[in-house]
Parts: sequence; C-alpha cells; structure tokens
Amino acid sequence: MKKLLLLSLMMFSFINTSQASNSSARIDGITDFLIERANESYFYIFENKMKNNKEFSCYFPETYSYIKEGNLKALIKTKDIFSETLDSDFKLLNVRAVAYGINKSINFNKIAMTSTDEYAEILRYLKIKIGTEYYLLSNIPLSASEDERAIINGFYTGFNDVRDEMLNFNKKLSEFGDTCSQKTPTKEDFITEVSKLEDTYKGLDKWLDHIDKYKHKITIDHEAINNDCKVNPNEKICGVKSKIFKEIVPKLKESFEKPIVTAAAGIVVLNKYIKNIKKRTTYTGKVVEAFKVIKENNIESKPALKKLKHYSLFIAQVADSESSDQVEGLLKEYTLPVTSFLSKREPGENTFFISSYFGYAAGEVLNDDDVPSDNATGFYIPVGFEYSKGLQNGSSISIMLSPVDFGYPVSLKMNGEVEDVQFDDIFAPSISFAYGIKDYPINVGLTFQKGRTFALQNMEEKRIMLFLAFDMPLFSF
Repeated sequence: MKKLLLLSLMMFSFINTSQASNSSARIDGITDFLIERANESYFYIFENKMKNNKEFSCYFPETYSYIKEGNLKALIKTKDIFSETLDSDFKLLNVRAVAYGINKSINFNKIAMTSTDEYAEILRYLKIKIGTEYYLLSNIPLSASEDERAIINGFYTGFNDVRDEMLNFNKKLSEFGDTCSQKTPTKEDFITEVSKLEDTYKGLDKWLDHIDKYKHKITIDHEAINNDCKVNPNEKICGVKSKIFKEIVPKLKESFEKPIVTAAAGIVVLNKYIKNIKKRTTYTGKVVEAFKVIKENNIESKPALKKLKHYSLFIAQVADSESSDQVEGLLKEYTLPVTSFLSKREPGENTFFISSYFGYAAGEVLNDDDVPSDNATGFYIPVGFEYSKGLQNGSSISIMLSPVDFGYPVSLKMNGEVEDVQFDDIFAPSISFAYGIKDYPINVGLTFQKGRTFALQNMEEKRIMLFLAFDMPLFSF
C-alpha cells in the first residue's frame, strides 16, 4: 500500500504544473535512477555470464569458486580475496600449460609401447646359454633356478622400468594438463614426476651393461628370422639380423632419450613462466603474462580465449584497485535487487509490479501524413503497472500499462545535453506486451503508444513499435 501511495504521489507531483521547475528536477532524478538501474541490469548479465563461463571456471578455479558461491558486488569490495586466489590460479595455470604443451608435442605412451614391441620382437629370436642349457629370452621356464631367472630378467630390468615410468608420466601429463580437472598439480608435483622419469632412464645403463656382459652367450635364431622375413620382409629384424646388439638395442635407448629430455626441459619452461608472471607488479600485468602462456601452448580457441580474457582482466583490475572507492560507481546498491526479474520467470507464477523497461524501440506512426512522423524510433523507457505470468520453459509474458515514457530525458543525458524536461515531455501512455527471456533481465515486445498532441491538427500522435529492453521491476505487490 505504501508503494502504491508513493507512486501516486510521484505522478501527482508531475501533473502539478504550477511548479514546473520542481517537476523538471523530479523527472531528472527519476531519469538518473532509471539509467542506474539499466547499468545494474547490465552488471547482472555480466556476473551471470561470468558464472556460466566454463573456461573461467577451468583456468581460474580458485577465483571462480568465490564468484560462483558469492555475490560479485560484495566480493569486489574485499579485493584481498581476488589477490590471493589469482596468485593461486597463476601457479596452477603454469603447471597445466607446461604439461599440456609437452603432452601435445610428444606421445610418451606411443613411444613406450612402440619400443616395447620392437624389443619383444627381437627377444623371440634370441637364446642364451647358461651352463649347458639354452633358454629363450622371451620365456623363462618354471624349472629355471634363481640365478638363471636373474640372468634372463636382467635383459628386461631397466628397460621395463623406463617403459612403465613413461606410461605413468603420460598419464600424469594428461591429468596435469587437463584444464578442467579437479586435480590441482603444483610445480613440486611436476618436478617429482620428471625426476622419477630421469632416474629410471639412468637405470638403462645397467640394462646395457647386463646385455654387454652376456651377449657372448646369446645365440640368434637366423633360420627363424629368415623364415619370418620371407613372409613379412618389413619387420625391423630383417634389416639388421646379426647386428641386433650394435644397432637395435642402442636405438631403443635413444628412442627414450628425446621425450625424457623434453620432459626435463619442461621444468625450465615452467620456471620461465613463473618468473615472467612474478616480475609484473600489477595483477593486470600478471593476467596478460598468463594469457601469453595459454596462447604459447595453443590451449584454447580464440573466441573462448577472448571471453576468458575479458572476465579475468576485470577481476585483475579489481585486485589492483587501491580502495573500494575506485569501483564504487559499478557497485551502487539500489532500492530493489535487479534479480527481482527472476520472480517473473517462475513457471506458473502470476505477479504484479510497478515496473520499468529500459531499451530501444522502432516502428511507425499510425497517423495520417499531415501529422509529423519522426518519432518512430528511439529510447523506450516506460514506467507503469505490469502483470506477468511465468511460463514452463523459464521465460515469461507480461502486459504493462504505462502513463509515462522517460525515453526523451534519457536520450538527452546520453547525448550530454542539458535541458529542462516537463511532464508533457514524458507523458506518453502506452500498453506493452513483452516476452521475458529465460535467465536474463531482457524483454522483447510490442507496444502501442500515444504521444504528444499536435495543436494545429488537434490530433494525438499514435505509434506502434517493437522493442528490446532491460526488464527492471521497481516495486512488487
């Protein structure tokens, strides 16, 4: 009841033309209010898009967790949160970028399995003489003694260790380089995995020493090689035959060397990324450096990267602000939370509001040609009584009866013009039919409006227009 009385008093003050200057001041004040509400609607859209941006949640998970669970306006006022979370996210981003880059350039899994297959191919043609017995290196008989088993296993130990560690490292790279993984690898985790890989690679020297020690006892089954090569001449063994220990075995070691050197170089790259971000004195600069990391490793597509950069730079600038006053203009509290439009979208709900739209309309004047028709486009900012019904799909339909349209004074302010505005300038009764878009404070609709009266023709301007506008409920009943 108080809200209805407030609106009635406001409208009465407009109609009281004996105080023209006061009327102009009130119109000016309400115009400022509507512009601020439109800005608040835009801020809500920005916040909602940030919360629904998958890339932001993946690349800046710590920062995103606060934004998703909290109120962005409130969080901006406590900038220390963003300073701390950005630092944490930079560390994670660096590790993920390096792991992603290495994983993309080298397939550790493929190299490990290819080398294993090649070595297994060789071993099936080899026999070793231990004492008076000959044993296939591809198979250890159950009757073999511990010493015999140790000699045969020596041809695998070291090689299999590297193979297994490369498979494990490949798995870790996939986990570490997954930008949307729930895991949060650290620099220390990455260094540990690289060190394990390097240590097992050093163990290959013992493997080679073992082969060199016992190769004089090895017999090559040339007959089996010749028979198999007749069937499949492309087998690698066909090209070397008796040069197994001079060519194939050393090349197997070399096949492991390049990926392991690349993995070790990743630590150098990681340290470079960390250093480049640390040397920046502002969070805005740190974010710019972070995006160089993402771009250098080709992690993300350009369209997604553009949106991600937009949101992250916004947070960085908040973190750089020296006081909350610097962002106060974006964070003013209004009489009614902008999210009140969501009550309109509730399926099956019937709601009544004193409401406003803030948008742009275009259409045509319905009068005869003798009435000027240059007011068919422009800002459409009605304030009036609205009935709305929520639809099952999360959208809404509304009808509004409005006695006034603040399009003209808003247009003046947007263009930086100063001019007294009287009630006649905003008196433009209209009836509007609007469709409210799901999850967003945006309406599209159709309006029929009466405008100014032309004294010479003794006719009122009538126009019909399509509009697109922010949906801004002011008071609810």
